[in-house]
Formats: sequence, structure tokens, C-alpha cells
Amino acid sequence: MRVMIKLSWNNGKLPTEWKTANAKFLRKQGKTNYYSPSCYRPISLTSVMCKITERIILKRLAAFIEGMQIIHINQEGFRKNHSTSNCLLRFIQNVIEIYNKGQTNLACLIDLEKAYDSIWREGLMVKLHKLGIQGKTWKWIKNFLNNRMAKCIFDRFIGNEFETNIGLPQGSVLAPTLFNIYINEFVNDITGENTKFADDGTMWQSRKPEKIDELKEEMAQDIGKAIEWTRK
Repeated sequence: MRVMIKLSWNNGKLPTEWKTANAKFLRKQGKTNYYSPSCYRPISLTSVMCKITERIILKRLAAFIEGMQIIHINQEGFRKNHSTSNCLLRFIQNVIEIYNKGQTNLACLIDLEKAYDSIWREGLMVKLHKLGIQGKTWKWIKNFLNNRMAKCIFDRFIGNEFETNIGLPQGSVLAPTLFNIYINEFVNDITGENTKFADDGTMWQSRKPEKIDELKEEMAQDIGKAIEWTRK
């Protein structure tokens, strides 16, 4: 095992089997019509050897990005010593402070639909390189994301393999951290405050009650910035 991992790391290449996922589809409970794909939950089963290697690389990658403070402080998802509780506490504390000042608060809750599955891989690799994640780490991650294959499994049916050329691999150990890096700039340039947990977020602003129209206008501008970012 150690020899295989070392060879993969030094050469920046992964065996095909490491990059092939078996996607099993499980019925969601309580559905009345199972003819719709939305009634099934896909579970991606990937190579154990690959996951072990990912954990080794993740330890180095996480130490680098946290040490360099690359991920924005408002991102609470997929990070050590961070949680949804931090998001809630930050928002609630701000609301209480706003209330005590006699101001009006306006919040917008965000959910990026299918964000994980729509990550532009080439763009991610550019971001990694600009952040200083280069050399063997960059080369290994690039090979890890390229030429990935998957096949669907349902009951006794096993489909043909097909290539997945967009998004991050489901069930991957590295993918959540790579996702954080990719969306790091999301809603960081807005006028108001924000907090994020993975692909969910909350933006909010406050003004005096007599300036409610100004508050609405600035929130609309921040929402526009968020939408514009998703189109890049």
C-alpha cells in the first residue's frame, strides 16, 4: 500500500480504478411516484486506496490553506473547529445588536443549487496555482480530477461506464476542501455582512427604519453581485 501511494504521489498519476465511481441509487422514503429521478438518492462508492491517499494529501493541503488564511473567515463548512453553530451565532448576535440600536434588519438566505456538481475543474486548477498550491500537490489533484469515470448501479442492473468531466467527485475526501477554495470569493465583496456554510449562505444589512428603501436597494445590489458571481 505504501509503495502504491508513494508511486502515485511522485508521478502525479492515479490508476484508472482509483478514479472510477460506482453510483448506487437508493429510493427516498415516503415518495409516491418512483418514476422521477428526484425520488432517488445517489451514493457514490469510490476506491478505498484513493481515499487513503486523499487523506494524506488533505492533511498537507488543509495545513497550508489554514496557515495562510486562504479561506475566508466567514466560511464555516468543511473546516476543523467550524460548524453551523458558528453561522447561527454570528447571525443571531448581529440581529440582537441591530435590534438594540433600534434599526431594521434585512436578510437574504442563499442556496446554490447543484453547486458541487457544477464546479469548473479547469478554473479550480487555475485558482489553486494562483494560491501557491503547485508542484506535486497541484499535479496530483489535476490528474485526480481528469478522466474520471462512473457507472450506475440499481438493484441488479449495472450500467456502462461513462466519463464525468464537470463538478467534483461525490464521496471524495478532498472534494469538500477543493469546493471551499473554488467558492472562496462568493459574496465577499458585498456591502453587508455574510456567513457561509459550504454552498449555503446568509447576507444581511441594517438601517434606521426611515431608511428602509435605501436598505432594500442595497440588498438588491448585493443579490445582484451574488448572481453575477455564479455566472463567471
